[in-house]
Amino acid sequence: QYKMYGITLEQMLQMQGKTVHQYAHEMMPVIENQLKLTYILREIAKVEKIKATKKEIEAKLEEQVVAYGQEDNKEEFMKNESILSAVKEMIETEKAQNFVFDNAKAKKAAAKKSEK
Repeated sequence: QYKMYGITLEQMLQMQGKTVHQYAHEMMPVIENQLKLTYILREIAKVEKIKATKKEIEAKLEEQVVAYGQEDNKEEFMKNESILSAVKEMIETEKAQNFVFDNAKAKKAAAKKSEK
């Protein structure tokens, strides 16, 4: 995230007065929770057959080209299989999260209606 703002990891650590070891130790619980959530959302996407469309993938790739300063390497960047796979998973995970939120809201609304 800092890289998008032109700040290196070393600069960020220096600003926060931390070592790489301290930062890694602090981030471990956050990373573990994020990985668990991502795994759950990917499973929901599989079960619910949530897929990223070609148009969604292309739009997200365009965003990534700009975010990572790859305008000069756009063709290669957009054809890179690992990047394509990561973007596809990112979109499907986001759509699964929206699916969960939408269904939670719908059930909450239905529960309120039945209480009345």
